[in-house]
Amino acid sequence: MFNQTTPPESTVAPNQGFDYITAFLQDNLKLSGLYCFGTRQTCKSNQCSLSGKSSNEQHTHYYLLAFCPEFKENAVGEVSDVLKTKSEGRYTITLLLHKATAVRQLTPHQSYFFHRVMQTGIKLYEHPVVPPAIAFEANPKRNVESIKAYWHNRNRIAQVFLESQNQIEGCDTQPIQESMMHLAIENTTLALIDTFLGYRPMHFSLGYLFDLCNLFCPLAEEIFPRNTPEEQKIFNLLSQHLSKLRFANLKPTDFLHTELLQRRCYLFLEKATLLIEAELKRLEETNQ
Repeated sequence: MFNQTTPPESTVAPNQGFDYITAFLQDNLKLSGLYCFGTRQTCKSNQCSLSGKSSNEQHTHYYLLAFCPEFKENAVGEVSDVLKTKSEGRYTITLLLHKATAVRQLTPHQSYFFHRVMQTGIKLYEHPVVPPAIAFEANPKRNVESIKAYWHNRNRIAQVFLESQNQIEGCDTQPIQESMMHLAIENTTLALIDTFLGYRPMHFSLGYLFDLCNLFCPLAEEIFPRNTPEEQKIFNLLSQHLSKLRFANLKPTDFLHTELLQRRCYLFLEKATLLIEAELKRLEETNQ
């Protein structure tokens, strides 16, 4: 899960992308350390039958862990958006932004993910004077009972919200139901990420959580794809956070998309449960 993956015939040198995003993040954040723990590359071919011209557009997505002594609350979203715009879509990132002082206080179980990334990922930058300097135990171990407890809580919340939204009556409740489904899927993705990566995010946009899930399983991409305008429309409905209800104007709506979301949410939770239970069994057997 911490390996970088590239297609067999990549037309862009890996260092070109690494250099670009490292320089960009140095300009926009007070970095003490930057590490890459995964990449995804896609190539889109465009061909015009009238002119006979063709072109290939390559996109690389980077999974990054960054340490900064200070940063704004919404820095993850802002920096990611600016990078995508500035690079004209060539590079995008899932950025995990933390303070080294906070990570130093974590238990071995909580620090497992950070240790793995810093030991097995690609070190893109460390400040020459004030690097993260985190003193890990020799080999931090995961606490399976803690993972189980976290999964139990997230699963219970997801189930309650899914079942409850299905009991709501009325022709003007679409935004309410979609917000409840959002919370169910959010909690399910948090459990997936904790189980497979040993990481608990501090940024909670659904697209961000789906991107993290894509690092170790295709479930989010299979059930909630975001490639076509219609798929993006469905995803945007699911992405409506509960806080949006403060300004909601409830009115009768067509429940076609809501019913589609319901089916997909139940399927997502069902398949996520199977994946998590299988991984928990593996962790117990291998005593990771």
